[in-house]
Amino acid sequence: MEESPAPLAKFRKELPTMVVTEFDQLSPADQAAFLEEYERRRKSGWWAWPLWLIGWHYAYFGRWGRQFVYLFGTAITLGIWWIVEGFILPRRLRDQRYEAAIGALRDLKAIRGAPTAAGAGAF
Repeated sequence: MEESPAPLAKFRKELPTMVVTEFDQLSPADQAAFLEEYERRRKSGWWAWPLWLIGWHYAYFGRWGRQFVYLFGTAITLGIWWIVEGFILPRRLRDQRYEAAIGALRDLKAIRGAPTAAGAGAF
């Protein structure tokens, strides 16, 4: 497999292998479009961790229903759920980034009209 362009280098570790493989097959213009869309969709740990400290990280991920259940559950368990979430947050960030990458690739391929392995049924 040939090495991806430098812009992908900073994201390579956080992307699914399938997405990196498909990225390598895109034209330079499509690669730039993918990276722009991925950066727009991905969530940053720089915001997720401080929001976890104050108990609002689910709102940052756009999961408002879970946010209210989390706040209620944390109050009931006297903060134990908050501590557990600190260990789970890295996985939540990774999962969100996988979803962002696959969604950006799927949308790019749909717009361009090309088939993709990240098409329907990937989730």
